[in-house]
Amino acid sequence: YLEEILRLEGRGDHATYSDCRRCGLSAAEFRCCDCLGGGELLCAACTKDGHRQLPFHRIQQWMGTSFRRTTLKEMGLRIQLGHWHSVSGRCPLPEPAAGEDFVIIDNLGVHHVNLDYCGCGEGGLRTVQLLRAQIWGATTTNPRTGATFSVLRRFQLLSCESKCSVLEFYQTLARETDNLHFKKDTVRYNEFMRMTREWRNVRMLKRAGRGHEADGIARTQPGACALLCPACPHPGKNLPPNWENAPLELRFIYALFVAIDANFRLKRKDVSSEERDPGLGNGWAFICDVQAYMEHVGKHWNYKQERSHCVAHDAVDKPDREARGTASSGIGAVDCARHNMKRPCAVGDLQLGERYINMDYMFFRSVAGSSLMRFHWGQATISGPRK
Repeated sequence: YLEEILRLEGRGDHATYSDCRRCGLSAAEFRCCDCLGGGELLCAACTKDGHRQLPFHRIQQWMGTSFRRTTLKEMGLRIQLGHWHSVSGRCPLPEPAAGEDFVIIDNLGVHHVNLDYCGCGEGGLRTVQLLRAQIWGATTTNPRTGATFSVLRRFQLLSCESKCSVLEFYQTLARETDNLHFKKDTVRYNEFMRMTREWRNVRMLKRAGRGHEADGIARTQPGACALLCPACPHPGKNLPPNWENAPLELRFIYALFVAIDANFRLKRKDVSSEERDPGLGNGWAFICDVQAYMEHVGKHWNYKQERSHCVAHDAVDKPDREARGTASSGIGAVDCARHNMKRPCAVGDLQLGERYINMDYMFFRSVAGSSLMRFHWGQATISGPRK
């Protein structure tokens, strides 16, 4: 194994010839690290031609005694947007990206590329050209940074499975590009973090079917993007006809069982604000509308809460113990008690423990608009018609 790995550090099977085997016209000095087999040694022209649809592969150049890192940009490769349908793939009026220093973040690293927009009009808007190439621009006007759909999808999966942070993931990609001088590519970290948030928001709207609605995103209703528990009762979806007229002794079958709880490890330091860093899709999924929620909390902030009679219920009796220096001392949530799925608009920040003004708001917000007539909340039962 060691001998084979060392063999890959040299020319390997290509040690016996010096000319490019594809064209036979120039010296074979370049190889691709990401093509199958490590890539055969080719000349610069053949390497570029073979990577017009693979512009994010990593290239090495033979310097006589060893390989050195180079890029397809240094070799003169240009990425043309807006003309995937044409035979030549080139635009008669290409428009170079701003500054000739476009950076694309991909699974294989952070790449500086030569990128041309379509200037003849067939490609459409620049943002559309990027999206049709499956590249997410960091801004909507003259972006200088983009991320491929593939890397955004990869990070979303890793963040859910391994709890990988944006910084750790981005630095890994920067090291893939240059493990020694990786910090020079970390200047696009903020752009990548913003793109991941936008990606998740748009994907959420896509899964919620908002792209097929005539009124689009603007009129998305509160909780419309939340994934509902498939086993809980949902009138019009999984309940039989005339379920409202079920005998009293059978109505529990069509009751919704919910539980409330809090997590005080999900703290947020008091270093920003909703005005400086607003959320995307506020109130569209599981987290309740921040503005309406905080207006309710502010209106009832001076409400004196009675002391809990539960033994050592510190979450209520000693709420300020861990709240100092935080904008949110934790989060409260209303769950489906049977299947542990969050209810729509039923998650919110806590300021001083599990105060009733917080938890009651989340509960009633989670069942607002439901036509169910019976709810079980812990040991309590709320009955009556819903409006």
